[in-house]
Amino acid sequence: MTGWLIAMRAIIWREGLRFVHQRERFIAALVRPLVWLLVFAVGFRAALGLSITPPYQTYITY
Repeated sequence: MTGWLIAMRAIIWREGLRFVHQRERFIAALVRPLVWLLVFAVGFRAALGLSITPPYQTYITY
């Protein structure tokens, strides 16, 4: 194996052990992206004024 691959494997192993031993860190790593997704979704929906309409219930005039 090359040197950088061994180093990468060691870093991944170390971070995996940290996640196992620190449950709060693992939960935070899962929850934080979901919170950001929710914040951006609400913000863009309000900014763009998107409304949810079922397809084919309104006609589009050309």
